[in-house]
Amino acid sequence: MAWSEQIGMHSWRVRYRTGGGHTASISGFTTQRAADNYAADIETGQRRNTWLDPARGRHHRQGPVDDLHRRPAFTYMSLRNTLKE
Repeated sequence: MAWSEQIGMHSWRVRYRTGGGHTASISGFTTQRAADNYAADIETGQRRNTWLDPARGRHHRQGPVDDLHRRPAFTYMSLRNTLKE
């Protein structure tokens, strides 16, 4: 869920729910249309399970590639073999 709200005379922000149920925001939009478009993009990404949360800097999609940061040794061949599965 994402929505826009005005925070100044010519300033808007987008607020959204994180995966943990908390609310986060992104500010700096100069028009309501830009904020609404960004909120719609967030909602689309969340529905498709491909959304990247800028506040956390990590991808919210689960899969074999998400485990790469936990592997002690990571090589191109191991990535290639993981993606083939």
